[in-house]
Amino acid sequence: MAAFRVLLVLLWLGVVTSSKVAPQPRLIGGRPCRQDERLYHVCLVIKEGEDATICGGSLLRNGWILTSYHCWASGRTIDAHLGCVLGYDVPIRIPLGIFKKPKIYEDGPLFRRRQHDLMLLKLPDRTTIPHGVTAIELPDCSDQTLMDHPMQIAGHGSTYGSVFTNRQPNVTPLLQCGNINKVDCTPLRRQMVPENAYSYQYWFCGQTPGVDLCLGDSGGGVESKGRIYGVNAFTGDLEHPCREPTAFIDLCHQDYLSWIE
Repeated sequence: MAAFRVLLVLLWLGVVTSSKVAPQPRLIGGRPCRQDERLYHVCLVIKEGEDATICGGSLLRNGWILTSYHCWASGRTIDAHLGCVLGYDVPIRIPLGIFKKPKIYEDGPLFRRRQHDLMLLKLPDRTTIPHGVTAIELPDCSDQTLMDHPMQIAGHGSTYGSVFTNRQPNVTPLLQCGNINKVDCTPLRRQMVPENAYSYQYWFCGQTPGVDLCLGDSGGGVESKGRIYGVNAFTGDLEHPCREPTAFIDLCHQDYLSWIE
């Protein structure tokens, strides 16, 4: 894990080979995950030239990784670190190119396709899965989390921030876990302008005092009862943590679930 932790420190300093850093959402108000938690969590390092970002992902069966589409753009490379909670440090380059693109959920007419914030990455053939790493099961949509009940989120993120502060870019070498309660999304949806790409997507919300995603772990999974029910998507307030709900792509929407299966 030494090299991966060094990379996280460099990202924190903003000097990955003298590069700039474009942070994405990460966890505030968590605790270090235990080594028997999040065995499916994948740490994704996305690079474009000398610039780097970090996202999370979830290992599914048959060598697929589920993450957020907004973590990637054409021309970027992706290295997957499996078993980061166990301390493994073997980056696996995801095969990408002109004829090898990630799978992105889309809908709409042929010439007006709309991208949704879900992406599947395929590990290379013959990839050796490290000992102890396991895939996460897809949701049981007949047994979803009830309103005001907790779900688990995770990320390599800032442990600093409150309703009284601005968001502070930061990273931690240790994967952080935290619980967040499922809440009503109606207030957040009312604030959203029609031009926002999330306005046509399907998502649910979470909010708990002192817990939030912030600027490094888009794409991480929302776990409940040993299954994945959502993917970290966006925060309701980009400037201040813990003031607005956080949104997660809803894997129990039938179109999404069928596409993944």
